[in-house]
Amino acid sequence: MSGPPPRTWGGTWTPPATHPSSFIEGMRSKVHEIARMWTAERVLDQHAAGLVGLSPDVRRQLQQAAGRVPAANGRPRPGDPSVLSDALAQGLNRWVDAAVDRRANRPGRATGKNPDWDFVLAGRIHGNGSSVDLTRYAGRDLRFTSSARDQAEGTAQAYRDLIGRENGVQVRPETDARFSFGLTRNLKSDPTGAEKDYFDPKHPDKKRYYDGQWIHDKQRQSSRFSPELKREYQREAVFFGNDEPVLSPERFNQKPEAAIEAMRRGPGQALTPGGAALAQVRKDDVHGQLGWLASDGHDHLHVQFAHQQRSNLNFAVSRSGTTALAQHAAGLQTSILRAAAQAYRPPPPSPMAQHAAGLQTSILRAAAQAYRPPPPSPMAQHAAGLQTSILRAAAQAYRPPPQVYRPPSTMSRYASGLQASILRAATQAYRPHA
Repeated sequence: MSGPPPRTWGGTWTPPATHPSSFIEGMRSKVHEIARMWTAERVLDQHAAGLVGLSPDVRRQLQQAAGRVPAANGRPRPGDPSVLSDALAQGLNRWVDAAVDRRANRPGRATGKNPDWDFVLAGRIHGNGSSVDLTRYAGRDLRFTSSARDQAEGTAQAYRDLIGRENGVQVRPETDARFSFGLTRNLKSDPTGAEKDYFDPKHPDKKRYYDGQWIHDKQRQSSRFSPELKREYQREAVFFGNDEPVLSPERFNQKPEAAIEAMRRGPGQALTPGGAALAQVRKDDVHGQLGWLASDGHDHLHVQFAHQQRSNLNFAVSRSGTTALAQHAAGLQTSILRAAAQAYRPPPPSPMAQHAAGLQTSILRAAAQAYRPPPPSPMAQHAAGLQTSILRAAAQAYRPPPQVYRPPSTMSRYASGLQASILRAATQAYRPHA
């Protein structure tokens, strides 16, 4: 029995026979597509190795992105950025690098049917391929039912691994990643908030955290259920206060420093455990890569990556140097661009284009040879003749004005005589210096 056919990354692709810049941009897009596919393959391989946990939806999306399984109607294509964006691929590689390092430092972690995941991607990849939800990171549970220490340290470690700095030391090369966090929150215990959480149609699992009672209105002859959060789930906030609005719009425009400042137990009091952990990592975020912080779901940390301009392939790196993905992608990009620049030849014109160019030249040459300026109209001839006659008559009739002699006046004669006398006296009196 023969083995599976060899993988062909990205399928078939014909480079466009257009301007060199378009050709090079097409090759660059292909390199990015291959890198996204390779990232999906890498995460799936680490899932099989028991390092990364994946929900069924995320696993299916990554399989489609890697080209392992066909998508419905051919969409999305393998490497489609709407499933896995360049920014998210970069973040996943950073997290996998860190997870591999942690496992190397702590050998003997469980694998197999119930692996001890380093981090878990829940739900599905969303936000046009740029967002993902974490229910576990660095071996710490990020759901609101876990301890405050696990939520705070797990979130802070996810932040650290993205910027590649720990305790003021750059442990991995810098990246241009930009990201934001939707932090884990407690379920609401106030009457209004409890009703919103309990009757949330997108998360019916929240009902199991609530008790409640039916309240009967005799006047309106109606009843309603009033949920009440179970006592074991009523706890102090880890990040924002329990009354913080969920993903409030004003939070998106607030700087992280202001958001962390809002994570206080009260005016002038200490920061919550999560606020203190994030404040410590924020000192290492020298390039301000964290965009905003907001309160989000009760059972995950939401991470949203900003889409980046396609400047270069700045993918994952580890302490030992550049990963195989980055080396392959950078080398492939350089080789393709060099070969494309050397091998590019503008396409020859088609027979139709050659015929059209020759026909155009013949038509223009014949038109230039056959052109004769049109004769002037009778009106133009009359006007030209009239103008000539007028000018000739004016030239013949012109007489210069007569020169009339006028003798100088008495004052003129006096002034001239005085000037001559002064010049004569000065000439006679002049003696050169010895």
